[in-house]
Amino acid sequence: LKNVKTIFGWIPEGDKDKYYKEADLVVLPFTHAPWMSGVLPEAAAYGLPVVITDSGPSCDIIKIFKSGEIARPKDPEAFANAIKKVFKNYSKYGKGIIDFKKRTDVKVIAKEHLNLYKQVLNEND
Repeated sequence: LKNVKTIFGWIPEGDKDKYYKEADLVVLPFTHAPWMSGVLPEAAAYGLPVVITDSGPSCDIIKIFKSGEIARPKDPEAFANAIKKVFKNYSKYGKGIIDFKKRTDVKVIAKEHLNLYKQVLNEND
């Protein structure tokens, strides 16, 4: 791989656009991640596949939408293989990324919540 940028730690909001636009792939080598990473919707917004560890709910998003690959935590060879797999089949992740973007669109989620609230209120009448 050429022109690889490795960033450890938090990226300021003002710098994110630059990094995402330069990227072809986002790699999240979490060793423990019991939360949903905010990086996943950001990567999807830029049309980027993700390689992530099989740790926590974020990897479930990758499994459901097929928007990247999953590697074992603390296994550099598994990460290398997952990265190679993404680049060999780059276009196959596009549909999953688009589906994830649609599913996590704020307007879609707001409408679903509004419908749920209406349903709950109607049940209590």
